[in-house]
Amino acid sequence: MKKSIIAVSSGYLRDIIGSIMPLTAVMLPLILGMAGVGFDMSVWMMNRRDLQSAADAAAIAAAWEIANTYGITMPADFDPDTDGEDVAAGYPEFAAVKEAENNGFNPGRGELDLAITIDEEGRTMVSAYISQEDLKYFSSVLFRGDVYTTAAAASVVLEPVGDYCMLALEESEDSAFVINGNVDLDAVGCGLAANSSGDSALNINGGAGDLIVGDVSVVGGINDADLLDATSITTGSSPIPDPYQDLEIPDYDECTEDEMDDGTVKTAGGVTVYCGGLSVSGTLNLTPGIYIIDGGDLSVGNNDALTGEGVTIILTNGGGSDYGEYGSMDIKGALQISAPGEDDLDSDWEDFEGMAVYGDRSSPDRGNNTCHDMKGDVLVNGALYFPSRCLDIGGNGNADSEGYCSRIIATTIKLHGNPTIGNDCEGSGARDIGRIRVRLVM
Repeated sequence: MKKSIIAVSSGYLRDIIGSIMPLTAVMLPLILGMAGVGFDMSVWMMNRRDLQSAADAAAIAAAWEIANTYGITMPADFDPDTDGEDVAAGYPEFAAVKEAENNGFNPGRGELDLAITIDEEGRTMVSAYISQEDLKYFSSVLFRGDVYTTAAAASVVLEPVGDYCMLALEESEDSAFVINGNVDLDAVGCGLAANSSGDSALNINGGAGDLIVGDVSVVGGINDADLLDATSITTGSSPIPDPYQDLEIPDYDECTEDEMDDGTVKTAGGVTVYCGGLSVSGTLNLTPGIYIIDGGDLSVGNNDALTGEGVTIILTNGGGSDYGEYGSMDIKGALQISAPGEDDLDSDWEDFEGMAVYGDRSSPDRGNNTCHDMKGDVLVNGALYFPSRCLDIGGNGNADSEGYCSRIIATTIKLHGNPTIGNDCEGSGARDIGRIRVRLVM
């Protein structure tokens, strides 16, 4: 007698061993699919972590490249909406992609975009955005479309750190910074820096007296480093940025050719212009203001003196190549001046706060035989800035540096004698010489 279908089915369902196989057959594709998706998702999570590291590295690398090009702040006419794209498309983008690749980014499967902005504090900010296609090992059975992982990071260029008083900007030659002869330099906490990659970028030439300084930073090498009594000595370092690289001379009443020939002196709005140069005879005491030597030299003889408080001296040539020339400084007597503070300048000249003497960056480099020469009784409170010319400074200052702020920047620097170099710069208005910092903010 045949069993009914219900009886057969009931018996089969009560057979636990027999029911596992078909249930497993039904569930196995789902189980394997979920395991595959889980595996792929764990890989994607690892890729997401690596991609975030890549974005962080890209933002930092690009910010360093921009900071080394422009310094702390972008140019005054920089427009993030238009110029930002041009900046990002240059070497910063190459550096960003290279560092991103070192941290797991694959340009063949994704894209990296940079954005340059200026934040509310006027700081340069670099943002990096990365999108990369993920590989699908098992989940392609369930997901037909592409899967992408994205990451974003942002970095900001911060104010420099360091305590350097003297910086030689030359990038490759030996003897970019020379301490010549028996120099006595008592500049505790006052650092020296040379951006040259030369083997003897800092050259202590001949005998040396007491060379007491702060941190010493040189891109290349140092000749006779053991003669330095320094807080620290670093060779093979990264270059120190020029804190005044954005400094430009505002419009002023430039001298005509006839005015230069006649030696005209004209004053307007706190700006005095000496046409064709200034040769000091006796003692000249300058009242607070801006003094422009247009198309000629500034010289102070052995027994003469140039003094002043709240004073900025600028060596330039308004006539350009048509007439006049970019002058030099020749100080054999006394130069004792202090730079203006913030409240001493109107808005057109506010960038010259803390600047004592500025040699126009357009001045051609005439070689070591035509350096700005300051070997007299030199006591300057503020910055001496000659971005395109060498500076030979020494003399017999022998003064107490307390209360004085020295910021000396030139293409190359030579030290002689017993120069007075001070590092009492708090509130002086002179810009710090130090290493730029870059920090992740996102």
